[in-house]
Amino acid sequence: MNEKKIIGLGESLHGSKTVAQSQIQIAKYLIENQQCRLILFEMSMYDFLNYNLFIQGKFDDNKINDIINELSISLYDPTTLVNFLLWLREYNLKNENKVVVGGLLDINYDRLMNPLFDYLYAYYDEYTASTIYPVLKDVYDYHLLAALQKVNNSDRLKEIMGETEYTDLLYALNMILKALYDENLQINNDKSYQENQKLALNALFARDYSMWLVADRYISRLSESEKAVIIAHDGHINKKTTLFPYFYSMGSFLRDKYMENYAPIGIYVGGGSITSGNISDSIYTVIQLEHPVAGSIEEKCSKVHMPYFYYSSELLDKHNLYYRDIGWFYSPYHRIYNYGQIREKIDGFIFIDQSEASETQINDSEIYPRLMLDKLIKNRELMETLIKN
Repeated sequence: MNEKKIIGLGESLHGSKTVAQSQIQIAKYLIENQQCRLILFEMSMYDFLNYNLFIQGKFDDNKINDIINELSISLYDPTTLVNFLLWLREYNLKNENKVVVGGLLDINYDRLMNPLFDYLYAYYDEYTASTIYPVLKDVYDYHLLAALQKVNNSDRLKEIMGETEYTDLLYALNMILKALYDENLQINNDKSYQENQKLALNALFARDYSMWLVADRYISRLSESEKAVIIAHDGHINKKTTLFPYFYSMGSFLRDKYMENYAPIGIYVGGGSITSGNISDSIYTVIQLEHPVAGSIEEKCSKVHMPYFYYSSELLDKHNLYYRDIGWFYSPYHRIYNYGQIREKIDGFIFIDQSEASETQINDSEIYPRLMLDKLIKNRELMETLIKN
């Protein structure tokens, strides 16, 4: 990793606490020893705007309670991520060269949780009120086009927030509005089944390209000597996707631009448990992984009888192998293995013999409404106070 600028830490399955701990352990090492100054997650770009402000010290210590509640329903292990954010906050406090975190997903803005409201309010005080309040009110009322018009070309807002945070706000508002008003992205009952299926397929292909654009925005801010770590599913970080010949992964775009400076590393698991979503509802379930199928990379690694090791892809032969590919939900009726040459996809892999499931709150359908209601009440009370003042 000494020679690489960007390290992709993939995972063949979501919902493993053990995998998350491994990824964070590597990220910490790279931060402390190899000038890694950027960590990107396959999570909401909008939420991570606030998480980044937290680790930069813009929010007070109590903000961690909101973050804990929000991440309690995250499939990425909440405890591991919260502890990492606290570690980063402490690291940034002691070091001049700060670490930045970001989310890669600019789709599905959560209107009810409204993270941009918190992002703007972080800059509100008696000296900035005249500039911040009108935009904050538009975001609160979800008048995002009006908010964008106020933000655009506002030199005073850029001065208050700083150029980087200001451009991130502009980008966020533009991406939300694009999703809201671009008819080519809207799936609805007025369109035929074939039209909606085509839109869904286009969205699948566009997701990795969108993740690449977000990643490259962040990476372009690094100095020549600084590194980045990207934490996402193996299907996104790998440099060659074999699902379709015309399906380009985020990793393929990264390799095209950064060439040998990008190193995708896969993480495979032999057995144990994961937390996984159910495609039919919002309830997470702890799944016991079945024994790896014959001819899979997991089966071969399990025979080594080592709990944890790294292996270079250069040492693999050119034969095709099965490998697990479990996304946000697990179902025994859906394909959970892919097939192909692993050495063409990644530069190396970490094998973990036994996985422990993420400590995700199981019943999302009960917890999210409570979080949403608490947030709506909090924002309403805050706006009423601002109006009085």
